[in-house]
Amino acid sequence: MLIRRASAALLVLLALVACLLAVGNRAGIDHTIENSLRLDGQFRIVADAIGGFRRSHGRLPNAKELGAVLPPASSGSYEVWLAPSGFDQCDRDAAKYSHLADSDYVLIAWRGEWWECYAPTRHMSTLLVEPAAYTMLGAVWLDTIAFLAFAAVCLLVAFKLGMRRKAVEEVLL
Repeated sequence: MLIRRASAALLVLLALVACLLAVGNRAGIDHTIENSLRLDGQFRIVADAIGGFRRSHGRLPNAKELGAVLPPASSGSYEVWLAPSGFDQCDRDAAKYSHLADSDYVLIAWRGEWWECYAPTRHMSTLLVEPAAYTMLGAVWLDTIAFLAFAAVCLLVAFKLGMRRKAVEEVLL
């Protein structure tokens, strides 16, 4: 009897978590895309600064020179660096970025869990700004339906566990 109650309570808890995920799913995706767009803007600012330096000096800047030509970073911005030659830690398609020609360069930024990469001369980026890229089933509405369906099944099973317990108690009394 205790196991049934605990199981039913756990299923109700799982249903509540699934409902929270269904409601908060879009907000989390929007926040991630907003950060990706902000980082993309930073990549482009750094690429413009490097392009100007390259035109005037005929080479890529070193770290000190790059810091001197960049505008001051705003709060909440990512730190962007020139990737060392052969850098292979890009989140997606690492091989594409580590084998670029000498005339190309890669900008990198640590996202907190992974590296984002941007190759301005090739217009390649690991940044994803489509909502479908952050969903399990390819669309936010499909994920929401899946979370809600899971919650409904959990509640149904919890209800059945509760009904069986009551039926057993009535027979014993």
